Amino acid sequence: MNQPHDPRYDKLEQRVEKIEEVFDGIVKNEEIIIKLSKRQNFNVQELSGKVGNIELDIGDLRERTDKIEQALERHDKRFDRIEGKQDGHTDLLGQILALLQKKGE
Repeated sequence: MNQPHDPRYDKLEQRVEKIEEVFDGIVKNEEIIIKLSKRQNFNVQELSGKVGNIELDIGDLRERTDKIEQALERHDKRFDRIEGKQDGHTDLLGQILALLQKKGE
């Protein structure tokens, strides 16, 4: 049986091949996207771990800084007490010197 020739089907095979090529390209692109996504997830996990370590280091540094500040406050208080005692001693030495000068006259 002879079927009539329909002009719509002239380049059907070429169209199908083009569609298959485009589909193959899409599949390859999706595979690349999946690989990149996996790499990105790995990198994000690496960065997250490093950020966590940095946060621990910063916490440790803050704690050490707090201890240093507390020590400095204690030293400031000690120096203030020593200065107060020195002022008292200076007054006392001044009085002793005045008495010695009176005796020497």
